[in-house]
Amino acid sequence: MSKVLLQPRTVEKKRTLEDAEKNEKEEVLEGTGCTNPPLPRGCRPLAHQVAGHRYGQGRLGIGMLQHMDGSILKPVQPPPRGKREVAFYQKIFDAECDDPVLLTLQPFLPKLLGVWTPPSSSLGEVNSAVPTYSYMKLEDACRRFRNPSILDIKIGRVSYDPEANQEKRAIESAKYPPLYDLGFQLLGMRVSGPSPNEAIFYDKKYGRSLSKDRITEGLDLFLSGNVPWKKYIVKAFIQRLEMILSWFESQKRYQFYSSSLLLIYEGEFFDGSSDSDEEFIHKYRQMKLSPPSSYLATVRRFLNRNKEEERTKPGIDGANIVLSTSSTLDKKEVDQVLVPDVSTTTPTPTEHDLPSENNDTGSRESRGVALSSSTTGRESGYSSEVESKNRRQSAAIRNEFVASLSRRVEESTRDLKYRFPPEIVDVRMIDFAHVFEEPRSDVDYIYGLRNLIAYFRKVLKQL
Repeated sequence: MSKVLLQPRTVEKKRTLEDAEKNEKEEVLEGTGCTNPPLPRGCRPLAHQVAGHRYGQGRLGIGMLQHMDGSILKPVQPPPRGKREVAFYQKIFDAECDDPVLLTLQPFLPKLLGVWTPPSSSLGEVNSAVPTYSYMKLEDACRRFRNPSILDIKIGRVSYDPEANQEKRAIESAKYPPLYDLGFQLLGMRVSGPSPNEAIFYDKKYGRSLSKDRITEGLDLFLSGNVPWKKYIVKAFIQRLEMILSWFESQKRYQFYSSSLLLIYEGEFFDGSSDSDEEFIHKYRQMKLSPPSSYLATVRRFLNRNKEEERTKPGIDGANIVLSTSSTLDKKEVDQVLVPDVSTTTPTPTEHDLPSENNDTGSRESRGVALSSSTTGRESGYSSEVESKNRRQSAAIRNEFVASLSRRVEESTRDLKYRFPPEIVDVRMIDFAHVFEEPRSDVDYIYGLRNLIAYFRKVLKQL
């Protein structure tokens, strides 16, 4: 680690601690006579939270919590934001979900484990006027890491949604003027130290201090928690971000406003600075780390399901739509590089695969991209024609998405340059209180994501 990075980290730590002392004077909850709501039994403040309201801060004092079972509890926001976010999570992780757009997004979200409300008894009897709050119970993406470095990045050129009034839009735009040109903003980070108990936090004030020309400085600071592996970490991030970009470039249904990416990598625990890629792979695999679910494995499994049937199935224009069956995706080399042991690290095929076209027990709607565009003999009249037309349109949209994502995944693996296991990092999409269904590409998110990838490539060139 260079001395150039050490000094800003020391100064930032001091400033953050001073700010924390100032924030101790929290506003009292109206009518309760206490500064913070009591912690639910079996919970504690989330120690590795890097952005958003923390427990004990703000007017209400609620924040992200860690449950004793290892899950994360995120407070459900007031309506309509909270209701919208819960509904989005539930739609994606619905056991009956057959939507390819949502199924291929699942691996990049922390899994929803339910909506949880603390029992009244867990709040004690301090004051009956203390309100209770509901929480989304989510998978902790950081749990498998020994000493994670974490970065929260807000993606998109604007940080307000279509329902925001002019005052809200003006306030949000003034928070970080470079956002419109950059398309992303560093909200907060945890940089791991030499031991699991050591880390330095940087809040949104640091992120907002970075001009467009200083973004690589912020990324370098984030990556300073594991200097020997920095090259491999950056390469792994680029791979994961490009897979998310492929999804966004393929879908034309959802717009993500004020949503974030959580970037995580493992802290330093052995020196690999002089290793070749092959030596690094061997040394890394000896660590026997707990790998994440493979995104590419899930996408490949979905794209290639029933591929023999799809080869001959008439498409939306009468032509055959062939999903990606290229040998590029089937190379053992790609499995080793991008897919860490699918049999043990990913769900069983039936968990993510859609029902087969030959499954007579399922409804027509439950057959995903395999929906037939023909009508049955029992359908008649205007209503049936409209329903049939809607089904054909839905099937066409799904086929278009699957074909696009399949092509992009194939291109990504064909141009594969980075040969190493990706378990060293994880990337998750978070914060969906401002997701809207609009039939168009999410150009603002795509713009920001492309720029973020470009900045990581810039960092890589300097290594």
